[in-house]
Amino acid sequence: MRYANLIFLLLFINVAVQAQRSFSLEEALQYAAQNSNTIRLSQLETATAEGQIQELRAVAIPKVSTSLGYQHFPQLPQSLLPGEFFGAPEGTFIPVTFGLKNSISANFDVNAVLFDPQVFVGIKSAELYRDLVVKQINQTSFEVRYNVTKAYLGALIPTKNKEVLDNNIANLEKTLAETNAFYKEGFVEKLDVERLELSLENLKRQSENANQFVVMSTNLLKFQMGFPLNEEIVLTDNIDVLINTALLNDAELDEAVWNVEQRPEYQVIKSGESLNKMNIKAKEAERYPSARAFANHNRTLQRNDVFDDTQPDWIRSTVIGATINVPIFNGMTTKRRIQQAEVDLRKTELQLVDFEHSALFEYENAKIAYDNAKRNIQSTQRSLDLATRIYETSQTKYKEGVGSSLEVTQAEGELYQAQGNHINALYDLLVARTDLYKALGKI
Repeated sequence: MRYANLIFLLLFINVAVQAQRSFSLEEALQYAAQNSNTIRLSQLETATAEGQIQELRAVAIPKVSTSLGYQHFPQLPQSLLPGEFFGAPEGTFIPVTFGLKNSISANFDVNAVLFDPQVFVGIKSAELYRDLVVKQINQTSFEVRYNVTKAYLGALIPTKNKEVLDNNIANLEKTLAETNAFYKEGFVEKLDVERLELSLENLKRQSENANQFVVMSTNLLKFQMGFPLNEEIVLTDNIDVLINTALLNDAELDEAVWNVEQRPEYQVIKSGESLNKMNIKAKEAERYPSARAFANHNRTLQRNDVFDDTQPDWIRSTVIGATINVPIFNGMTTKRRIQQAEVDLRKTELQLVDFEHSALFEYENAKIAYDNAKRNIQSTQRSLDLATRIYETSQTKYKEGVGSSLEVTQAEGELYQAQGNHINALYDLLVARTDLYKALGKI
């Protein structure tokens, strides 16, 4: 029985481990690239674009068709002929029946495009559209990576904050136990114990709130990754290591040269510009002549009795030809379409200029924000070190009987505030670095 319980326990542990996934930041990005529905939807557009290209190419391929028809006339149609043809008085008409009761016809048709600028420009436009879709996928992937990165960092910070709070709780519980012992011996007042108890309760409440923030931020990360919300996830990256990575020196920052062409949004707009130029050519192609070739072979059988071989045999005919269509005047329709296409091109050109300005503005602001965040983290670290020393000194003085509990409480509050400020500065630095790399197009 004991062995059965042991096996059950091991199986339970194995299932729990399997239900829990661990991710570094890079692994989270890779998972999102494969499972994000946003990326999947954009990838489906590639198949649509490829289908449009093949459809347009098929227009230029010769078309072959065949048809078979059968007609039966229970009552054959009649026509009226002048009576004088048959010796009747002038001015009279005699009904005459033409044809036979059964008619079978078989046709074989071939049609081919010899020259049509609209078809060839359309194929080129579809290829440019496919290129646009590919660049849109790159932009979507870029945005997903950016969102996952920020969500991952946003999930690490509450975890770090909870670790600090839990560590403070453990230290305060130890201090409270020592103070309680001093109180029982009569060395301290009840007020000193109650102050510590109040601080401990506040910390526990903050820890509970922090735990909720951990859950919320982790769920946001799961959402951005396309990860099931009902499954557990563990973040394996160490925030201190990420901070060291995020601390670029001045030389590294100078080497990060801004180039708007590295931004995927720029590439999408450029592809749209090329597509609009090709759209103008497509509209202009409506003015050009087009040529098509055709061939038809026909067989017709007309009999009163289809199976009577003594009646007329199959009648055969074959025709081969070509047609040339030369547009002359279509009511200014083509001109108006070209004008609209030129307006669309102008809009794209303005969008391109506007994006260049906004991207440069974003980069300059990102550099300033990163520089501020780097200085701020150094400042908060100094404040944290100072607050820690003050707290430790106040505790030592209190234990030696030369300091007050109020002084300890005040130093404790300053320490917690310094810890919170430093954690916020850590997050600001990581986000600033992420925003800077986004502005450089290097996420």
